[in-house]
Amino acid sequence: KIHDHLMPIGHGQALCVIGNRIALVSTTPEEAPRPEAPVEPMTFLPQSRHFRQVTAVCTDPKRKYLAVCVEMDLSHEKATLPPTSPFQILIYNLESQPLPKKGRTLTFPLDLDGITAKSVSPFISVAFGTNGLLVAATETPESRIIGWQWQKNKIV
Repeated sequence: KIHDHLMPIGHGQALCVIGNRIALVSTTPEEAPRPEAPVEPMTFLPQSRHFRQVTAVCTDPKRKYLAVCVEMDLSHEKATLPPTSPFQILIYNLESQPLPKKGRTLTFPLDLDGITAKSVSPFISVAFGTNGLLVAATETPESRIIGWQWQKNKIV
């Protein structure tokens, strides 16, 4: 579980993980604030109310995209649905304005080599690679490394 992680993302901003919330923090002092447009030093990204915790974050080398590994609370989902892993990776476009916009959601594949909903573990590390590759590692005891062509939502 990440505690108070801070990462510069460019454009005078840093990303800060505060508990299970993700905030953009201004890193450049504004000129004298205008009363009609107060300066917001911290803005929280919109998120699902079912976030349990943020477990890892990273940006791509050009800082255009943000990957956020989360554990979701799936207790609200109906039992008739196919099983879903609570461990997901949310991809945000950092160039969207006024706030980063969530693009893709990558989920832990439950159809690989005997993986079941009970045998999965949280993502503890994530990194963007070249040519649209995103790689994530899971926690022990069932450690796994999974790669996606994230723009196509395809496991490689």
